[in-house]
Amino acid sequence: MTRKAVYIAAGYAAGLMLAAYDIPLWGICALVVLCALMVLLFRADKGQIKGVTAAAVSAVIGFAVYTAADVPPAAGEYDFDAVICDADNGSYTVKLDGRPVGIYLYGGDSFVRGDRVHISGELRASAARYGGNVGVMYSPQVTLISKGKIWHTTAALREAAIQDIRSLGAGDAGEYLIGLMFGSRYWDISGKGLSALHRSGAGHTASVSGLHMSVIAAFVTMLIRDRRARFAVMLLCGGAVVLAADAAVPVVRAYIMAAAVCASELTTRRADSLNSLCIAALAILIHSPLCVTGASFMLSFSGTLGAAVIYPEIHDYLIERRAAREGRDAEFVHMNAALKTALFTMCIQLAVLPASLLFFDEISACAPIANLVAVPLCTPALLLAYTGAMFPHGTFAMVIYTLAAVPAKAVLTLCGALSDISAPLPAGMIPEWAVSGAVVVCIAALIGGRKVFIPAAVTSLSLLLIIGAANYALHSGRTEVIVLDGCAVIRTSHGGAVVDTGDHRSIVRSAAARNGISPSAVFCRYDAAERYALVYPGAKIYNSHDTYAADGVIIEYSGDTAVIHTGGEEDICLR
Repeated sequence: MTRKAVYIAAGYAAGLMLAAYDIPLWGICALVVLCALMVLLFRADKGQIKGVTAAAVSAVIGFAVYTAADVPPAAGEYDFDAVICDADNGSYTVKLDGRPVGIYLYGGDSFVRGDRVHISGELRASAARYGGNVGVMYSPQVTLISKGKIWHTTAALREAAIQDIRSLGAGDAGEYLIGLMFGSRYWDISGKGLSALHRSGAGHTASVSGLHMSVIAAFVTMLIRDRRARFAVMLLCGGAVVLAADAAVPVVRAYIMAAAVCASELTTRRADSLNSLCIAALAILIHSPLCVTGASFMLSFSGTLGAAVIYPEIHDYLIERRAAREGRDAEFVHMNAALKTALFTMCIQLAVLPASLLFFDEISACAPIANLVAVPLCTPALLLAYTGAMFPHGTFAMVIYTLAAVPAKAVLTLCGALSDISAPLPAGMIPEWAVSGAVVVCIAALIGGRKVFIPAAVTSLSLLLIIGAANYALHSGRTEVIVLDGCAVIRTSHGGAVVDTGDHRSIVRSAAARNGISPSAVFCRYDAAERYALVYPGAKIYNSHDTYAADGVIIEYSGDTAVIHTGGEEDICLR
């Protein structure tokens, strides 16, 4: 099977990423020369030469696209109409002259994706993006012109389900169930629960993605035998999940891949996971090229690469080796189910390791064990929760949610126990690009004997080395802001600062200790001031409407919202 989409998507993503990390054009030229050398070295056939050429051209196109998109609109007063293309608890994204602009509203009306609005206010250009925004407006005047009916209907149903679950009084188990259904942006889980999930390596389950689509696909396949009807129902049910999760990158990726797999059943073509993954990547990156460096994109695609591409290759390789050793046909050799599950989990953990190091500054030593148990428990919880969402504000829904909270509670208990006995390993010991390169080379060596994987390994390693070195040079010597969920830890030459808009002391303490930060200033709510004073007795405690400035960092704090400016280059809003 030809894999044209693979070459094009890989080249395009590489070009975007090179531009995102400020690699000059000579970096692209070096990559093209490297590809040409590998073609000559491995004596590739015509198909490979065409593929490598397509990848190189796509890389140049990706570099140009990102460079053109990464130019903020001119700062100043603006008055324009726009459509909300992302909404997250008072933080919105719209397009101005084709470029994303972050809108932060403190109180007032609430909008959803798809709403058409009129916006007037001051735009601040941001040289360093946060969340993919290249322009920022704080508290502009926003007037609703027309509602996005589909998104409003979905938001109403989602809110009804969230209210029903919270009325159970299940605490963190209920909040985890909300995250499992709709994504972590909608839960209000405690710092203890959040820390347990992330430190155990099971936090990804609160990201609506492949797990959810797999559960739905299995359920639909079990109920419907006709292929055409199954395809239509899968598209409908998957689309409903995309709407419920507000079209986040992981769920869109999973939906496109599921649609490609289901469509292959209607044709004579065999489903190919790598092709489907690259088609999804192309669709997302053409629509939103700036998201290539986002945590959602990197974690989702790297995890799927491990599950759908790396695992089958290693599994087949081990089966072939065993068959050759025993002198039998490979089709009659089977791997133990427990070993297959362990191998599957390890492949995913290896694949997401580089992105985990990059975004979370840590890796969890107990992640394989936690996921082996947590993922099977999430499946019944998810099916029950989605069933309950079809009957809002009813007795039946409450019974279903109560049952779904049982496995959700079990997941949290397990993660809490594992995170207590196995602390995360700090990523600062090893540069993330070095770990990434080692993982790529080890996988290529394990597969072995297939020369097509060797050029891919060399190309990937070279690209990671370039990006890693540039990223290190870009951020060394600068003020570092570690953004967590509702809080941030800031490293400065005077020790640093902490900003906490909620109650996340355990997360803050862990992040500060892990990064060697001793805060000299703490911004927190009045009810948390005394507790923070005990944690950091030498720090000055700031409360609502205070402003802090040191080492070029300016923090404007207003109780439930904080805006962080670093060196005049980066604007970060926490709620």
